[in-house]
Amino acid sequence: MAESINYKKIFTQKVQHQEFIHKLDEFMEHHNDEVEDQDEQIMGILKYLTEWLVNHILYVDGQIPKGWYSKKGCYFLESVPTPKS
Repeated sequence: MAESINYKKIFTQKVQHQEFIHKLDEFMEHHNDEVEDQDEQIMGILKYLTEWLVNHILYVDGQIPKGWYSKKGCYFLESVPTPKS
């Protein structure tokens, strides 16, 4: 997607997405492990997902030019505030 607009930070985006996927794979691998406190494990997963998604959308995806989103049908992202540098 971002390649089509010559987004300068595409490599960083791809690395961050791969790290996110790797972390999700780790969560899945350890999901079946015997864990004494499953609630704590679940809360850790939810905390990671929430922080990553919010920060990524606001601070990384927020750097992609706004008009690009609506061209791809992602109208809700047009309203995401651009972070101040």
